Amino acid sequence: MDASAYAAALRTQLDRVADAAAAKLKRIVAAAPEAAEELQLLVFPDQDGEGGFSIVATLEGPDAYVLNRAIEADRTLFEVRHGAQGPTPPVPMFAPGRAGFEVRDVIVDAASGWLEELWTRSARGRSPIPGYIAGIDGWGTVAPVELEA
Repeated sequence: MDASAYAAALRTQLDRVADAAAAKLKRIVAAAPEAAEELQLLVFPDQDGEGGFSIVATLEGPDAYVLNRAIEADRTLFEVRHGAQGPTPPVPMFAPGRAGFEVRDVIVDAASGWLEELWTRSARGRSPIPGYIAGIDGWGTVAPVELEA
């Protein structure tokens, strides 16, 4: 599997949860406290580059702990869980360093495009604060994306 086939496989799994993630994002926008200054959508690839990842929303502003408690129930927009039957959802997994491409970059790039579409669908024009998409620890080949409120 090359990087483009992997990105397409990830996008298939992300699209399967798009409606649920859109509903969560709408609830996050509605629940954001007035003190919130920015809604960050962060992509967390696994540390070993095997293919697991999560996408988490976080509010930035004074007393971030309190801000994020307001959205706690909806913060995780996507998460790969590992179990006895393999990953759920069934994203392709790789032995560390064996993919032939940087798995974490492809994850962040694929998720960033999906998140931009999700923002347009669920938050643009509804959110009182701007948004921001980034891969954690600098992963991804696309620049972090600033999103209009």
